Amino acid sequence: MAKTPTYMILDDHEIEDNWPANKSDEDTDLFNNAIRAYEIYQSSHGPAHSLLPDGSLSNRPTHYWYQFSHGSVEWFVLDTRTQRNLSSEDRRILDIEQEKALLDWLACSTAKVKFVVTSVMFYPDLKEDGEDSWKSFAEQRNRILESIRLNKVKNVFFIAGDVHASMTSKLTHSEDKDFVVHTIVCSPLNCIPLFGPPTADAFMLDQVLSTVNGATYAHTLTCAKVISTDNFSRVTVEGDIVSVSFHNKRGTLLETVNIALR
Repeated sequence: MAKTPTYMILDDHEIEDNWPANKSDEDTDLFNNAIRAYEIYQSSHGPAHSLLPDGSLSNRPTHYWYQFSHGSVEWFVLDTRTQRNLSSEDRRILDIEQEKALLDWLACSTAKVKFVVTSVMFYPDLKEDGEDSWKSFAEQRNRILESIRLNKVKNVFFIAGDVHASMTSKLTHSEDKDFVVHTIVCSPLNCIPLFGPPTADAFMLDQVLSTVNGATYAHTLTCAKVISTDNFSRVTVEGDIVSVSFHNKRGTLLETVNIALR
């Protein structure tokens, strides 16, 4: 990472654990200071800031989600943290503008592979997630899945970390055999021994994710097992294969998963 351009993503520990679930009236200064530090350091490494005519970056980004492309691959990096709505009337992990931008991009992109990066897991779900991940925003997740399915979008991969374990999984639809969405989860490079990584028992694996209009979305692991040791992953797109290799922190290969594109 010291020698490679690295784009970063916003999550809770840039602000406060499980933000904004525990937000109080006294946290305004905390948020403003934390988000300004994020803008100066992490965000300034990537495309969230606008490029001004003189070649410099805008002082502040208008939002923290962004898109970029490389060859035949496109990426949409989400902000699943600062625009959450926790009310029961319109519970969402993405604000209205960001959801629309994501769905428009998915429907219109001509990229061979579309990677969507989310700081918290899209699926599978943890059995206990503290109401912090997509599991607790199920209606919005279903809207995104239905949009992908109805628009017949191919080769969508959701990439996430956060959970201190790594895996790959495939999501299918009971009535639409053409629908497939993949997820790649990788974390952590260094797990704090105090907490320890979760094992496979912590996750809701190989089961129905949701039911929409009587049809089901269900997922299955595509890796041999959930990796619960310190690790990192490398994702390679070559030909009609997305190859995901998991390595321990010394670089030793733990497993390779090859996923065929459609």
